[in-house]
Amino acid sequence: MLGNEGWLDRAHVRGRLVVQSFSADSVRTVHDLRPAVKTGFLGTPPVSDLPAYAAFTDQINPTYASLSAGYVTAVHAFKGPHGKPLEVCTWTVNDAAAARRVAGYGVDGIITNTPDVVRDAVRG
Repeated sequence: MLGNEGWLDRAHVRGRLVVQSFSADSVRTVHDLRPAVKTGFLGTPPVSDLPAYAAFTDQINPTYASLSAGYVTAVHAFKGPHGKPLEVCTWTVNDAAAARRVAGYGVDGIITNTPDVVRDAVRG
């Protein structure tokens, strides 16, 4: 389906497309079928499981309520399947206080329904 809609062209795969799922098996399957596609796991696996996740996903994307600075640091310590440090994009942050808190943890991205609120909060 992604191919039919043009999402698997070089420009999208290189810089715009991230396939995410709450299912580790689904993320692993996408990586196995299309290794060039950037993938993200939606959840907070235990730190002890991160080496296994690093084999097939580029991002670990936990809810902001489950996040800590130590967890972000632990995730960043692993390299994903494309040889780059794993990223952390947290969700769903809709208020300024939470946005400032998770930005302070060093997350790579914030998923939100209120981009104006989050943008203003993290700009300081």
